[in-house]
Amino acid sequence: MEISSHPVPRSPNGESDAPLSARTLELWDAFANIAQALAHPYRLLLLNLLEQAPRDVETLARLLHVRIATASQHLQKLKHAALVVDERHGRRRVYRLSHPAIRGLVASIGRVAELTSDRTEKLYHELFAEIQDEPPVRPEELRRLLARQEAILVDIRPREEYEHDHTPGAISVPLSVLSSAQERLPRKRLLVVTCRGRYCLLALEAIQQLRSQGFRVRRYEEGVPPPAAHEANENSLS
Repeated sequence: MEISSHPVPRSPNGESDAPLSARTLELWDAFANIAQALAHPYRLLLLNLLEQAPRDVETLARLLHVRIATASQHLQKLKHAALVVDERHGRRRVYRLSHPAIRGLVASIGRVAELTSDRTEKLYHELFAEIQDEPPVRPEELRRLLARQEAILVDIRPREEYEHDHTPGAISVPLSVLSSAQERLPRKRLLVVTCRGRYCLLALEAIQQLRSQGFRVRRYEEGVPPPAAHEANENSLS
């Protein structure tokens, strides 16, 4: 990195910050490398998928509907930025997040984009317009609903994601089996659908399907809720 040698500007009263040292610029350059690694929609989608569970490149390519080579190239950029790591499992190379702190990063970027960009907010509302007749369930409300046994938390992510990390108390009903599992879902309780977070289109499809069959359904858009939001017993519909 080239460090400027121009004089440090001073304020009218003669005060100025200390000039930036090479070490300081190196630190901020490291931050910029992270931001640069995130600057592609496929890489954000890959991080969102890896928040749910570790996966090999073939599976990630299939979920993104891209060529394996394309997925691999984007994974290498994330790896270079130390956002993901990979491990050899037999013939498979499996990727995972490098640190738990990365969880929620994509959602935070999305929320900033919504709050600062009219275009982003419009795109979001257009995508989810069909299920916005009812507000999403918030964490405090979810705690109350589950404590009073007025709602069932339904995790509609693929089974492997549920098994890797889920809210104890949520039942697993993958979207792929939702139509055949509906007869086992209670009709007298509110169904709260949880997915991969606020921008998960699987939730949109699940809610449309359930409502067409007469279920009362709302969405929990925070992704996998914190443990305090549910009881400790686990159930599964596979």
